[in-house]
Amino acid sequence: MRHRQRLQVIPLEEKIDFVMRVFGFDKVRQVMEHLHWTWHFDSQPRTPTVDELRECAMRHILAVTSRPLSSKGFNYQKSGGFKAFWDGDLLELTFELHDAWYCNQRVD
Repeated sequence: MRHRQRLQVIPLEEKIDFVMRVFGFDKVRQVMEHLHWTWHFDSQPRTPTVDELRECAMRHILAVTSRPLSSKGFNYQKSGGFKAFWDGDLLELTFELHDAWYCNQRVD
């Protein structure tokens, strides 16, 4: 007889705390400095601090998790290199240097 394991439902707050704790904000800043990647603060370009990176990432996470899921079953938001993804279970934070994609289907 096979026993089914019950998956533990992790509260959203714990998922957010985990993602923010394990994400390599210091590595992102090092890469940004190496690439001379800047954001504009009061019209002055500069590389953001680790705290500013964390604040931006948290804004994206809260934006995707606080609204109802889209008709496609997920939310995402990206800017400044950060991309936050939420499908009601999976919470993902990435920092993208480059992306490309192709789709045969029409996107509305």
